[in-house]
Amino acid sequence: MMVVKSLLLHEVLTRSDPESVCIIDTHEGRTLSYGEFYASASRFAGYLMGLGVKPGDRVGILLPNGWRFAASLYAIIMCGGIAVPIDYRSSEREVEFYVKDSGAGLVVCSSERRVDESTGVRVADFLEDASDGGASVLGGSLGGVEDACIFCTGGTTGIPKGVVLTHKNILTVLRGLSAAWGLREGEEVFVQVLPMTHSGGLNCCFNTALYAGGRCVIMRRFNSEELLNCIEEYRVSVLVGVPTIYGELVRKLAVSHWDVGSLRVCFSSGASIPEKVARDFERLTGVAVNVGWGLTEASPQLTVAPLGVFKPNYVGLPISGADVAAFEGDKRLPMGAVGELGVKGEQVMKGYWNNAEETRRAFNSLGYLLTGDVGYVLPEGVYLLGRRKNLINTGGYKVWPHEVEQAIMENPHVKEAAVVGVEDEKYGEVVKAFVVTDGKITQEELKAFCRTLLAGYKLPRIIEFRDELPKSSVGKILHRVLKEESENKGY
Repeated sequence: MMVVKSLLLHEVLTRSDPESVCIIDTHEGRTLSYGEFYASASRFAGYLMGLGVKPGDRVGILLPNGWRFAASLYAIIMCGGIAVPIDYRSSEREVEFYVKDSGAGLVVCSSERRVDESTGVRVADFLEDASDGGASVLGGSLGGVEDACIFCTGGTTGIPKGVVLTHKNILTVLRGLSAAWGLREGEEVFVQVLPMTHSGGLNCCFNTALYAGGRCVIMRRFNSEELLNCIEEYRVSVLVGVPTIYGELVRKLAVSHWDVGSLRVCFSSGASIPEKVARDFERLTGVAVNVGWGLTEASPQLTVAPLGVFKPNYVGLPISGADVAAFEGDKRLPMGAVGELGVKGEQVMKGYWNNAEETRRAFNSLGYLLTGDVGYVLPEGVYLLGRRKNLINTGGYKVWPHEVEQAIMENPHVKEAAVVGVEDEKYGEVVKAFVVTDGKITQEELKAFCRTLLAGYKLPRIIEFRDELPKSSVGKILHRVLKEESENKGY
């Protein structure tokens, strides 16, 4: 396995054979070797430096998934700048906020989408041959650069904040994932289907692929059939996704055949994957879904389950020496006790950008980052029960939404489910389920099905059928949006 001692992320590129394939961009039909990718990023870094980018400057990236995004990221880092990836699906208002909040004076764009330069922000078009520089970009002057990226996140409050991740933070996760997955140096083929603008998509997939000297097949966006074609054509060995992606793949593989025998690691994080989806995926592919737990503030990965191990609520062992424990405020609870999970480790963020108060509130007095997730720790690893803010209190009984979602998903007519608590005059809150089905089941039939699996107080009192559920750009179901819609309706 590759060992990277440097604290500069871009130096990962120099550890691999310059002739070996680094990137396959399926949208542009472009393949780059490590040498070609390094040279392209280096040339663009020279161009950015010519525009005045210097160490510590924040530079936004408003580009879709692809080799140009990747080259821009590494070019900014080569300059000693701090990259600010901006979700390509963001509204103009959101883009303006992210740029202003980070203090980015320059944003890398394409002809397809640009920022409003009237706000005083400069635009840099990604140009392949922008400069013949590069050799002068990578001197020893960047040795003191610490910060690598600022990722935008809503955190536990829904208010956008900039998470500052250092080179050391990110490299800690790359080392941990490489060890947990037993990556074979120079042999793995990753497929990038999650947005590269998010820490999970970027660090758990693309950057880990490069760290291991592998190749990364980059898709512009998720499409289940195109993804399966990529796995078959490029003999993909590592898939990094979220539960909704695995649900889509199960539905496709159940009715059509693709050769997915090359898959070795199929990682799912970001939300709890329904047990039925995980079982069906393993049955159809022969590969057990590998789960983990993390958050943007931890670069993002904190735990990973041993390969081949899947069990309810289990999210694996801490990686890279992270210390995970359950807390009640500042009090560390004994092993096995349920509480809010806190973590210390080299992957934990430096802090929120220009927001000392929120940074202070994120940690307890013992220096642990409080994650907002509730669970417990045993010798074999960490168990996750759900988000503290999502716990439903119905008549004094506590209900975890994911437990109800798991039960609903057991029904063969259900495609997706999301559960929230809604206000109720008698019980304080009751359980409401939003469900996407195949149209072959009624609400009463689904309620009857749930009665066979759940205690009475956990049953959804309200079931609302939907054609689709709102999702983030990484495919996570947005429970907060569903709860707000229910509050606006009054049920």
